[in-house]
Amino acid sequence: MLTVLFLLGVMYDYRSPLQNKVDPRCYADTHVRVWVYFTDKNVTLEKYDAAVMAARRLLTDEALQRRALRRGMTDYADIPVYEDYIAEVEANGGLLITRSKWLNAASFIIAVEDIEDIARLDFVYKITKVAPFRAPQETEATVQDTATYGLTYNQSQMFGIDRVHEMGIFGSNVRVGFLDSGLRRTHIAVSPEVVDVIAEYDFLGGDQIFMNNMPVTSKYGMFSDLIFHKTSSRYNLFLSGDTLSNFEPVRDLLYTYSTDNGMTWSENPIKLTNYLYNNWVVELDACGNDTMFVFFRDRYGLRYMVYSDTTLVPSTPFADAPRREPTCVLAGDTVYVAYHSKDPDSDTTILLFNRGTSSGFHQESILGFSSASIRAPKMIKGTSAIGIFYHVTPANNLYFIKSTMPPTDTTFTQTYTAVGKDAEAITSGDTIYAIWKDNSYDPLFRVVFAKSEDFGETFTTALMLTPGLNSIGKISVAKTGNTLTIAWESAGKIYSRTSYDGGTTFGNIDSMATPFAYLPTLAAPDADIVRFYCVRGDANTDGYATTHPDYYHPRHGTEMLGLVGGYFSGRYIGVAPGAQFIVAKTENPDTTYEFPSEEDTYITGLEWSESQGADIVSSSLGYSDWYSWPRDFDGKTSPASIAAYEATKRGLLVVTAAGNAVVPRIEIPSDAMKVITVGG
Repeated sequence: MLTVLFLLGVMYDYRSPLQNKVDPRCYADTHVRVWVYFTDKNVTLEKYDAAVMAARRLLTDEALQRRALRRGMTDYADIPVYEDYIAEVEANGGLLITRSKWLNAASFIIAVEDIEDIARLDFVYKITKVAPFRAPQETEATVQDTATYGLTYNQSQMFGIDRVHEMGIFGSNVRVGFLDSGLRRTHIAVSPEVVDVIAEYDFLGGDQIFMNNMPVTSKYGMFSDLIFHKTSSRYNLFLSGDTLSNFEPVRDLLYTYSTDNGMTWSENPIKLTNYLYNNWVVELDACGNDTMFVFFRDRYGLRYMVYSDTTLVPSTPFADAPRREPTCVLAGDTVYVAYHSKDPDSDTTILLFNRGTSSGFHQESILGFSSASIRAPKMIKGTSAIGIFYHVTPANNLYFIKSTMPPTDTTFTQTYTAVGKDAEAITSGDTIYAIWKDNSYDPLFRVVFAKSEDFGETFTTALMLTPGLNSIGKISVAKTGNTLTIAWESAGKIYSRTSYDGGTTFGNIDSMATPFAYLPTLAAPDADIVRFYCVRGDANTDGYATTHPDYYHPRHGTEMLGLVGGYFSGRYIGVAPGAQFIVAKTENPDTTYEFPSEEDTYITGLEWSESQGADIVSSSLGYSDWYSWPRDFDGKTSPASIAAYEATKRGLLVVTAAGNAVVPRIEIPSDAMKVITVGG
């Protein structure tokens, strides 16, 4: 369990965990979609200014320009959620859906059996159920035509739009965002030639794996881990991904491969596990030649399987007691694996080691103890030795230990220490190329690189590759010849730097244009470095329902945008046809994977629209069925209302529907402070 320590002072904006953390409604189903709120962002009072400045560097130029124009602020709410907190919830069974920096929370799908374990984490403030979306109820309007405004005559006359247009005001240079069901462009009044869409994103499309910008998988659920392993005849990808069992989410071990150097891949990921109900797979590693050993953890402990063209040894328990984060290498015919465990009789963490073959493994050995929590062991192999990087939290001290072959529990010695965590490393003979997240610039992290030509006896001075960052996700390294590439993930974008002299100097930072990209995974299976990564959703919101042809909702986003930006001379003129539009597809009942749209998707779309420089964001939706009237309609209770208020503090004009409902009251988030609530 991670523990918040006040080593440098009080955590900024720290909120003490509630005595009763879990909303009782979270226990209603076997699986529940919840908000997990955190107590803090791991930023002390002394380091607050540095953390805010780092968050400001992540903002787009468009967002900065609007904030400057509208006197919008940049503050604590702009600091990303602390990644270690999210990782620990995932390690306890939470399937991550989305993060919200404005709420300091993340949404997950969680089996009801895991809620209490997650609630016991020290940094969890509270857990509430994500509110389901209820589509607004609308009535048909009377159609009236004129020579100039056509079908929009009533609209323009009622609000004086025709007089505004006569003044030459058509919304030029104004960016309007829509949170809805996307934009269908088949109608002439909203065709690409007419409507200026400068950014769009579908947040409900599921995850997809890419190799060098080419798709490896179709869109398929959500992935939380990705590893690459090459054998003599195949490129192999192992994934931790969620599937559906009896319409309830589980996370299985998935596998896909290519026999033609990545040109084509197996059509769909193969399920190497077939879990039911509440089980899940996390913490993957693989090693081996044509026979591969795959290690992973599920809710019951560590497991492994042996796989070639088919399964040789099925999913098998590796140890009786709880174990975490396996890492492995193959030397000769023997597999060596390291992992860690909490001592049930004390507060110490144990670093453990084992060896074996496809016939089975020996009794595990203890490599060491720590009063702090051991995390992220990474095993590497040299010419005649093996080594293990690992770190301890919360101090984030990084260690390297090594042993000559064959290793035993008494032959490992410590040779290197640094300030950092989550090391990744590759080897070429006895030369180590290592990267990790340096934490000497607390509270920010930097990706650093160091090289050792004597298998860890000495390392070069750590070279800082990034500026200080609030949030760094997965990091990866690969090398071919003298070309060495480092990649890292930060705030939903992937960055990289490349060296052409074996790591002595590095070029400038390069970034992928794709947003919502995760799990950067570099490899050098042949002469070139290849890049794998995961993308959530895509930039195409143009879609119609196929399974619900009579349901109005999939066309709703097109209708709402058309009211503002549509134009067809003599037939249809919107309020502001000269505006630029930002389209976030956050509502979609027609999908084989996603559950009905909920408020976490609304908040993700709202934060994204703000980052794209929207001046105005409009939404016609509500979550009122979930909240109690009038108690929860105070602008400070629902996550959607809190997020809407945070948007206004950053210079965004938020317009939302009062209700469009048969009940005589407003809906969430129309109770939010400083938003414009419009009745129909």
